[in-house]
Amino acid sequence: MKKFFSIFLICASFFVFGSELRALTVSPLVIDFEVDPGSSVEKSIVVKNDEERALRVAPTIFQVSSADLDGFPAIAAISKDSFLARVITFPLGDEYLLEPGAEKEVPIRVSVPPDAKAGGRYAVISWGASELSGDVSLSGQPGVNITLDVLGDVEEGVSVERPAVFEVDIKNIGGRHSVPIGSVTVRNMFGARVATLPLTARVGGTQERVARILPDTTRTFFAEWGSG
Repeated sequence: MKKFFSIFLICASFFVFGSELRALTVSPLVIDFEVDPGSSVEKSIVVKNDEERALRVAPTIFQVSSADLDGFPAIAAISKDSFLARVITFPLGDEYLLEPGAEKEVPIRVSVPPDAKAGGRYAVISWGASELSGDVSLSGQPGVNITLDVLGDVEEGVSVERPAVFEVDIKNIGGRHSVPIGSVTVRNMFGARVATLPLTARVGGTQERVARILPDTTRTFFAEWGSG
């Protein structure tokens, strides 16, 4: 589950534009929940009003469904009967009054039903604010990233979707053509060898391990890992 979250951490806040208030901060920006089916876990965040006027503060839950290749998550509104809306609650209510410079510790409770399927769910809790009159609202809504891991047996795995390419430019600095032969060794974190990749060059539209380099000439050799 943490593999996905390392991708979506890039979304530290969720922005809605179009107003004047800006100074609302929350911490921490990331909360991990690990919950057994049929149980509850409660954690807290601190919401602070940095404005010089009183604010009415309210949270909104958004679901994170996936991330693109650049790591930016897809965030969408949730319905009232969705899993996240049912299991994430705010014991002190869903609206708070903060005086200028004041901060408030807000508990967040996650209660998972006994029949919940094991695995990860991901959300962003966006914190909006407005003046007591309601005339002016917050322009930048800070967000808290939520990872909810329902414990239990679940299939895990990753696959390489885009091969890692190793390239090396070899120059012949001698007076006769050269035929270099080499390879790239890939080792895991324990030092064990997991792959040996022969270096090849493109010759006449094909990949050849044996390629001649003329004197004072440079040729690029490469190896791919993860293509199979």
